[in-house]
Amino acid sequence: MWTLCSLGSNLDPIANTAKTLGTMAQWFGQVKVSPLIETDAVDVDGDHAFLNGLVRFQSELDDSALKQRLSGLEIALGRDRAHPDSKTRARPMDIDILARAATLDALRVTESTPYLDQMLASEAGGLSNPCWSVRVGDGLLGQKSATVYFDHGTGQVRVVDQQPDSVQNGIQSTFTL
Repeated sequence: MWTLCSLGSNLDPIANTAKTLGTMAQWFGQVKVSPLIETDAVDVDGDHAFLNGLVRFQSELDDSALKQRLSGLEIALGRDRAHPDSKTRARPMDIDILARAATLDALRVTESTPYLDQMLASEAGGLSNPCWSVRVGDGLLGQKSATVYFDHGTGQVRVVDQQPDSVQNGIQSTFTL
């Protein structure tokens, strides 16, 4: 099943994004990553800017199991989902499943939020939000689309194919930027 998720972090965002992408590559084998952009915190306590990005990957997990696995990763990085204000607190990682489909061509984004619009525009080269660089495994990514790959033979996480195609490539959007 093709999956598109958004990532956001405003607590130690470089380290937590690197850990998230490395873990996702181990789980799913290959993860396409958009540029990683800085966005303002909206409806979140504090004034720490967010590092946001989009990821696309394939997974055979059903919706419930995937949500549970991604929530577990957020918790492992320090997010307290049990806190009554967890939706408005600064966070080490927030992973939202935006769309799932059997084929890449059928993957559709139906949500429109200010930060999502900024990520999609940035990846398309249409926005000047600052991009952040993050070291994952043996490579640096964040300035343009890339693929994070887990090499099962060596156990290494690698950054490959800097901007082979964008994360949006093949994804249908039902809203306009």
